Amino acid sequence: MAALFNDQPVCGVRLVPDGTKMYLGRRTIGLRDAGASLISGNIKTLGVAVLGADQAIYNDQPVLGAVPISDARTLYNNERVVPAKAISGTLA
Repeated sequence: MAALFNDQPVCGVRLVPDGTKMYLGRRTIGLRDAGASLISGNIKTLGVAVLGADQAIYNDQPVLGAVPISDARTLYNNERVVPAKAISGTLA
C-alpha cells in the first residue's frame, strides 16, 4: 500500500543544487518547508521523503529532483514553489 500524507501519495525527492533544471529526465521542483500547515497559499502541502542518490523509484513513483527554497521566491524553474513536509529526512 502506498504511503499517503494530506490525501496525496508521499513523493521521493533528491535534494539538488539551486539552478539544476533536470534530474533523472524530469524537471526539478522547488520546495518550501510548510511547517505544520496542511494548506499554504491555496496549495496542499506535499509529503516528501528525502532520499539518497541510489534510489530512482519511491512509493511506486519516480524520484524527483528538488531544490529547497528558503527565500521569498514563489517560482522555481518556471513553476510554483510547492509547500512540503519532510516525512523522512530534512529539507535543509
